[in-house]
Amino acid sequence: MGILVEASTQIENIPVTPKAEEAADWLQQCIQSLMDECVNWTTTNTQAVTKLTLSDLSLPEMESTLTARIQSTTFLSDLGMPLSPYENSLVSKAALVNLLGSYMVTRKDGKPYTTHPMVAAMIIDRFSQLPPEKQQTAHILALVHDFIEEDTLRLYLEGNTDPTAGCITPDWNLSLIQNLKRAKEMLNTVFPDIKAGDAALELMEPIIENETVSNEYKHARFVYWLQLRAEKDPFIRTVKLADKIHYILDLDYITKDEELTDIEKAEKLTSRLAKTYFSMYTLMHTPDGELHPDTPELMWKTFVCILKDLLATFKIERSEDSDFAKTFEKYKAAYLQNHSTFYTECTNYALEVDLTI
Repeated sequence: MGILVEASTQIENIPVTPKAEEAADWLQQCIQSLMDECVNWTTTNTQAVTKLTLSDLSLPEMESTLTARIQSTTFLSDLGMPLSPYENSLVSKAALVNLLGSYMVTRKDGKPYTTHPMVAAMIIDRFSQLPPEKQQTAHILALVHDFIEEDTLRLYLEGNTDPTAGCITPDWNLSLIQNLKRAKEMLNTVFPDIKAGDAALELMEPIIENETVSNEYKHARFVYWLQLRAEKDPFIRTVKLADKIHYILDLDYITKDEELTDIEKAEKLTSRLAKTYFSMYTLMHTPDGELHPDTPELMWKTFVCILKDLLATFKIERSEDSDFAKTFEKYKAAYLQNHSTFYTECTNYALEVDLTI
């Protein structure tokens, strides 16, 4: 409990480094350019994808079918950031999986969803400081981390029966859980050595049907789930941290929403930043408050620098009576009070979707 209280009230005391401050400044300055180039790449290569009938395309056939049609590109060469597909076939394949699973999905700002996994992967490349082989694995997992959620799960929840609406469209003779397992297994066939399908399920919130629980409970359980899965997969923390670095860098859809009042914008920003800080602090640290060995230190400190800058920019108060602290405390309470229930629910879900426990 002590480490969570400290996290809530003493953000400014978390140590950072000049290198982390430099990384945070670079990302905040370049994020729009990164996003724009990802959109351009997606738009260009979508022209090739839309010529195909996705219902006739199985994932194992994808690379040989599409590689010749997808244009290679150099991405922001002046910043030293190449963009997939790279010459490496596994990373190229991951870029294509992301494209097929997300190019028809739009984000809240209207941009294609493919851009988010691409930016998360680039954050890992530039700031994770992992050895080359591990960096490549983390990059691949970042590219496909939302694949099942944004493709199979989204289409199932929408009741979309169009067989060309996605990459692994639902089989309507199967249950939701069976469809998640099917998508996981197909993704694993593409990346058998790193079990990318397993990782995609591990990085998304557990799907527990027909429950009535609070948002705080669900999110606290998700953090608990990530902690459990991270003990099996050391890349969980790296990919989720890259995911959330991009998330907090990309809150323009709130600040630019003309239908929201200034008060409503402040409430949404406060809520999202407090929720994200709770989850990342809890996931990235050990129970005794030390940074977890699997947490990329530069990425964590970069996240902290960006968070501090955003809290200052948006003038978000962090006193004990502030909305930020109260929101944090709600998630903390749900997390601390339900460990035994979380363990049972997360273990049962892992068994349902055939993940090791």
